[in-house]
Amino acid sequence: MSASQPPPKLYTPKEAAILLRISVSSLIKLKREGHITYIQFNKRTVLFEAEAIDEFLEKVRFIAGGQVPQRKRKP
Repeated sequence: MSASQPPPKLYTPKEAAILLRISVSSLIKLKREGHITYIQFNKRTVLFEAEAIDEFLEKVRFIAGGQVPQRKRKP
């Protein structure tokens, strides 16, 4: 990052969930399943970049019905 570029906008899980209009638990599930990228500084601190949120929205925009594909569950 050069001096002329502003630092990336980072959101807490609560802020990111509000932007996506989903619950925090749904956001954490998306994170765990690899549908949205995140930054993890330590065990407790997880942040989401604005760019990652935008990329996630672009991905789901092209999925039929706007739904995130579900993982296949074991019987």
